[in-house]
Amino acid sequence: MMTVPEDKADSHYMITYRMHEYRMHCQLHKSFVNTEKGKKNVCPQCAILPKEKKAQYAPKSRQDPVKKTAPLGLFMKIFAEYIDKKWRQHNWQVSAFGSGYCKKFRAPEEILKMEGHQDDVHVIRDFADRLKCSYDKATQSGEMGGAMKNIGQEGFYYAIFNKETQEVEKHWHAYLSDEKQQDARICFVNTCRFIEMVREKWGKLMTPGSTLWMQSDGCVKQYKCAYAAWMCTIISLKYSITLDWMVTAAGHGKCLVDSMSGAKKH
Repeated sequence: MMTVPEDKADSHYMITYRMHEYRMHCQLHKSFVNTEKGKKNVCPQCAILPKEKKAQYAPKSRQDPVKKTAPLGLFMKIFAEYIDKKWRQHNWQVSAFGSGYCKKFRAPEEILKMEGHQDDVHVIRDFADRLKCSYDKATQSGEMGGAMKNIGQEGFYYAIFNKETQEVEKHWHAYLSDEKQQDARICFVNTCRFIEMVREKWGKLMTPGSTLWMQSDGCVKQYKCAYAAWMCTIISLKYSITLDWMVTAAGHGKCLVDSMSGAKKH
């Protein structure tokens, strides 16, 4: 735990508190803070070393736990700003998007049995951590000899309405890619492939006029960005369907698709 001193001249009433702050992390010298202008990402200790002794990889940004001491008034000011700008908004999102409201109204057991929605599909999707390829099972695009390619996996935990049994069934599907990009473009391709797979495998599902109900976390590059919104428009026009997409509150997106992805990875 690092100690970050504060100016103690303002008050005799001090308080010690803990928080997380972004620090640069060097492979050799661990966490550091470089206040020199234009050199925030440069490790001061590596800068004075010869080239052959410097860290092999560039420093990375991460959140470190820090312990601070500050006047009570300053602490209250910092804490009140955090409550007003972040905690209140997050707490509202957790309540609104949780099982008591949005998730409850969007439950596949309810919406897929409604009249006019029996051709719909409900999907929970998420990316798993990338997998490293083994040397003896290298991907073709990685050439022979073990190029140590990474494989990305997006899992689809989807629910459909079985018109014969009159019950909602849940299934698992995943897409693998050895492309380095793992953003909204990959999500667009996977969504198109998923819709076409459902139409081919299940017949009278995802017909024109039906709805694809999706749920995901709020990853900015993949699901919560302008590119993702625009690609939803393209998919809707291409397949003549409606896309209803729900993004869960930050830190509350864990669900069955994560456990399924973990099992499939192993």
